[in-house]
Amino acid sequence: MRHNQTVLAVISTPFGVMANSMTRTVPHPTADIPSPDPMQGAQTQLTQEKQFPSIWGSPQKMWAIWGWRVLFLCAACVVAWQSLQPATMEEGIQHLDKVLHLLSYGVLMVLGLLSRLKVNAVWVAFIVILIGVILEVLQGTMNLGRTASLADAIANSVGVGLVYVIWRWLKR
Repeated sequence: MRHNQTVLAVISTPFGVMANSMTRTVPHPTADIPSPDPMQGAQTQLTQEKQFPSIWGSPQKMWAIWGWRVLFLCAACVVAWQSLQPATMEEGIQHLDKVLHLLSYGVLMVLGLLSRLKVNAVWVAFIVILIGVILEVLQGTMNLGRTASLADAIANSVGVGLVYVIWRWLKR
């Protein structure tokens, strides 16, 4: 099956820009007729891609975005699981848990930003901080031998805030 296609050619000349319109007969995009001119087939393929872009983008982009999203969800699950474990009485470096809170929520923020969620970076920061606050409240209410700690929530927020500031600085 063939159909007529009108092509507008814009030609730059020393006297200005000239537009030329021409009509040519090309195979229908769904027809499996091989094109005698390989360049014409490539142009038809390019035209089809421009007319009918994929909603997901390229397969590589789709895998990259969804890969980051899966990593973000896995990291959020690991943080939640670690936060809701029963308390253990380990003696160690004083305030090491604050550094771990800062690092873990900083990593969550990085993964949230790399996952290219359909929200602004401020919303990603808000969501990650909200996760931290909810987990701190759950620690205090679930009778796990843990208590809700404002210092831990602040350490979570500082980790998120540092990553947000660095992200904004890199994006300018």
